[in-house]
Amino acid sequence: MKKIFLISFLAPLLVLGQKVESKKYDHPEYSIEYPENWILDESGKEGSSFVVYPNTETDKDFVENINLVKQNLGQNKLTIEQLKSIIENQVSNMLDNSKIILTEIINDKGISYHKLLVTGETSGMNFITRIHTIPIENNLYTLTLVSKAEDYENIKIISNEIMNSFTIK
Repeated sequence: MKKIFLISFLAPLLVLGQKVESKKYDHPEYSIEYPENWILDESGKEGSSFVVYPNTETDKDFVENINLVKQNLGQNKLTIEQLKSIIENQVSNMLDNSKIILTEIINDKGISYHKLLVTGETSGMNFITRIHTIPIENNLYTLTLVSKAEDYENIKIISNEIMNSFTIK
């Protein structure tokens, strides 16, 4: 009995410790790494610069994805605190029963960005959304993970790795 318990306890740890092979999308303005079994879509659907998502064979009604939207702010000079407030209000208006789990301003390697984790409902489904809002000069880069709430724990670690690999050149 002890052997079976030990094996069933260690097996998930071995899987978690394995390195996933990745690809790098190297755009002239930014780069991001994602697992090689994910799909990169650069078609510009819904105004995105790119979307990456798992290559699944299931008939899921929604597939979690990470996407980037780049906006030119023109002459609008907004502080990171102003952007934080704007994004929180926009997300609250887009999702029903929204609840902010985490909102913080992070300074990483000299670049400040806003990180938001929020839950909410739309189209009859519950979602967890993670948003990184990065203002650089006159541009606003919004990197977003959208996941059904029930799938979030399964994709949390890999999505964090993908989003944290995003670099602006």
